[in-house]
Amino acid sequence: MNLPKWAWITTKLLFILILPTFLYVWMSQTIFTSHLKTVVTNDPEAGLTRSISALKLALDEEYQILLSQAGHTTDKDWIQKNMTNPKMTQAQYHQMGSDISGYLQRPLFILADKNGVVLFDTIDLIKLETSPSSTPAITSANSTVSHAVTPSPNTASQAALYSVKNWPGFSEAFEKNTEMGLTSYGNQYYLSICTHIISKNKIIGAMALGMKLNADVMERIKFITQNDVAFYANSQIQISTFPDNASYDVNKTAFVPRHSAIMINHQKFLWDDVPINDLDQAVAGHFFIFQPIQESITLNGSALKSMTQLGIIFVLAMLVLGLCYALGLSSPLRRLIKQTKLIEEGQWKAPLPINRSDDWGKLARSIHDIVLSLKDKERITLILGKVVSPLTTQKILAENNYFAIKGEQRECTLIQTQIKDFNTLTQNMKPEVLVEVLNDYLSLINRIVFKHEGMVDKFIGDTAIAVWGAPFSHNDKEIRAVRAALEMQSVVKELNTSRSKKGLVSFNLGIGIHTGSVVSGNLGSDQYYDYSVIGEPLRTVGKLCAIAASNQILVSEETYQKIKKVVRASSVNPIVTQEGQKPLKTYEIEKLL
Repeated sequence: MNLPKWAWITTKLLFILILPTFLYVWMSQTIFTSHLKTVVTNDPEAGLTRSISALKLALDEEYQILLSQAGHTTDKDWIQKNMTNPKMTQAQYHQMGSDISGYLQRPLFILADKNGVVLFDTIDLIKLETSPSSTPAITSANSTVSHAVTPSPNTASQAALYSVKNWPGFSEAFEKNTEMGLTSYGNQYYLSICTHIISKNKIIGAMALGMKLNADVMERIKFITQNDVAFYANSQIQISTFPDNASYDVNKTAFVPRHSAIMINHQKFLWDDVPINDLDQAVAGHFFIFQPIQESITLNGSALKSMTQLGIIFVLAMLVLGLCYALGLSSPLRRLIKQTKLIEEGQWKAPLPINRSDDWGKLARSIHDIVLSLKDKERITLILGKVVSPLTTQKILAENNYFAIKGEQRECTLIQTQIKDFNTLTQNMKPEVLVEVLNDYLSLINRIVFKHEGMVDKFIGDTAIAVWGAPFSHNDKEIRAVRAALEMQSVVKELNTSRSKKGLVSFNLGIGIHTGSVVSGNLGSDQYYDYSVIGEPLRTVGKLCAIAASNQILVSEETYQKIKKVVRASSVNPIVTQEGQKPLKTYEIEKLL
């Protein structure tokens, strides 16, 4: 370190900043402190009233969403048919419950038959290895007594199944009533509803549906009420939207009178609570709402005039001294700012003064290293974004767990899907409607490919291409692709059913699957590049997709040989991929065995 240089810089800073500042503070302190006045600038009472109304509406909306989901589910004919089918096995009931749970996407889902026997649940109530003496328990949020689940008086094979007929909410459901309220299981709280399943005016079962009272729900309530909120139950704050370092102040709320002021993280709030009932309609907890009290400190006229005059003198003096000092620093700084602006605009190769030997040179070299790191991570992030979710991408980057991005030969299984007759069916659609419809179908395809750990290679109009085997290897890539294709057809049928009920046009997929050797890697220029695959298999899978009819899945001989033991398939007419070559055997996939 160059000590004389730093000593001179320190001396100038002391003269320019510290001495004038000390004089200004000393001269103005008495005037300032003697004329301070605190004024409330908002209306916390009105704000709190609005927030309480918004919270009640938000909770009602959440319950109505659950009721709507439950209603759409219990009205389905196949569910009612299965619930009244005496030949259904426990395994079949469990599979049905799993399918419904996957469709509903709710963390709390319990399905019971007309006798109250649990057929399926998402909170581990059914544990066949657990004896009745150690059965799990679910409680209303304010209850001090756990309602232990009792064994069902069914056959010996069902001795480990448990009845919920007398549980909070279920007992009312079996009397054709629907209950809404707070439920707790273990240490988790749920906003839940419990309703019956009716067929031919007879109760054939019941179901409970709920969402976790977690950070996401609390943040949604905060957004609606425009204020911080906390949930209080069992004599303590369970969750709040305040940062962790405010937990001590938030917990004190329970010991402060309602509708009074409280200090949290150096901010004054007016607070109140909104009680929430459980499924027995008894108070189970409270939402605390915190309305900030905005305060302003003002000065009276005489003090403000004196402070203004003193401030003008101080500012002018600081400007003169600061201008003199800045002239010695601005030249290299302006150059550095100009170059970093070019980098910000995407010109990664913009020159930086990295050869300077002074502190500016050190700063330029640090920025240069950051640019190289950002450029590398941008390339890796672009590739990972096609293969994994954003959270997984962040984890891989944090661990520096990069894969090879150079060109390499890989055996991959390719899927090409196309919305059949799309141009014909959409020729009279408005552009914005056409794009929305196309995005709906392609989003389903994208989500299913990610689910089965494949890579979406590209979207071309009404066509999508996905890859298994690059950049990550899969020993079972063929069966993953077939499972994804079957799920695509199933999900598209559900979407078509929904659209048909609304009087909208429905679309169907034709899917081709082929396995072959491709070249994978970064393709493009220095300004734009993309991780993709190239090779003859792309042409082959394109032909399979082109000849596939609506709702048909065609696979090549190469793919079929790897999956023939686990699928039901039928041979179809061979196709000619290239003139002069042997026709390619093809098969239609019907279902998994």
